[in-house]
Amino acid sequence: MIRPARLQDLDAVKACAEEAYQPYVARIGKKPAPMVADFKDRIDSGRVFVFEQNREVLAYVVLYARQDHLHIEN
Repeated sequence: MIRPARLQDLDAVKACAEEAYQPYVARIGKKPAPMVADFKDRIDSGRVFVFEQNREVLAYVVLYARQDHLHIEN
């Protein structure tokens, strides 16, 4: 199920970002932006959606509505 993220999903969203982007830390010498993003703000503003299966958050997406398109941040 895909649904808007809730504040109780914050830790799961952060964990997804950490796992997904960890391999890039050594390559670029620092944590990529998604690893240090303010997910609380993005969740509060309705921009984060999660994929949930059996009550477990497996993935997330950050979306921004634009005038003529939908921007997928990550």
